[in-house]
Amino acid sequence: MRFINNLKYSIRFFFGFRENEINGIIILFPLLTFLLVFLHYFGIFFYEYKDYSKEKEMLDKWASEIVISDDTLVKKNAFKTQKYIHREEKQVIQKKDINTATENDFIPLPGIAEKLSTRIVRYREALGGFYDYKQLYEVWGLNEKTIEEIQKYFFISLEKCCKKININNISSDELKKHPYLRGNIGKVMVTYRTVHGKFNSASDLLQIKEIPDSVFAKIMPYIEF
Repeated sequence: MRFINNLKYSIRFFFGFRENEINGIIILFPLLTFLLVFLHYFGIFFYEYKDYSKEKEMLDKWASEIVISDDTLVKKNAFKTQKYIHREEKQVIQKKDINTATENDFIPLPGIAEKLSTRIVRYREALGGFYDYKQLYEVWGLNEKTIEEIQKYFFISLEKCCKKININNISSDELKKHPYLRGNIGKVMVTYRTVHGKFNSASDLLQIKEIPDSVFAKIMPYIEF
C-alpha cells in the first residue's frame, strides 16, 4: 500500500491528475501489460523477423544476368541497384562552312525556321561572306542562343571569304548595295577618288573623315586596291 500511495502522490504531483483518474491509470496499467505479453506470446501483434538473405542472393544473381536486347540500354543488377547503364556513342559533329551553306543547312538548327535561314543567306551574300561570328548579330531575328548553336555546327573559312570590292573601279551605286556602305559613304568615297586619284592602301581611306572608325574596321576585309 505504501508503494501505491507513493505512486499516486507522484502522479498527482507531476501530472496534476485527480484521485479517480489516478485510480483508473493504476488499474489500466497492469491490464495493458498483461495484454501485450499475451499478444506477443501467441505471435499476434509483433512481427517475427525472418532471414531472407539466401532468397535475395539468388535474385541478385539472376538479375545480374539480365541484358535487355536494345543495344543502347543494359539493365544490370536490377534487384540490387535499380540502375540503368546507358551505352551512348559519342556524336561527332560534322561542321559545315558557313560561307557555302545553303538555306536547308540552317533550318534544322533550334530557333531557325525557313524565313530566318533565308535571311542569313541573303545577308551573307550582300556582305560577300562572313569573316566573324559577330556579324551574325547583324541579321535581324538572330539572338545569342541561336548564334551559339550556329557556331557548334558551322565554321568560318577565311579562304572562301570575302568577296572583294575593287575600290578603284566601282560606282557609288554599287557601293551602296553593301550593308556597311549604305547612305552617303559610297558617294563620298567615289568623290574622294575622283579628286585625289586612285586608292593605293588603307591609309588613303583613312583620310576620308566621313567614314567612321567602326565602319572602316568592318569594311576592310572586303576591300581590294
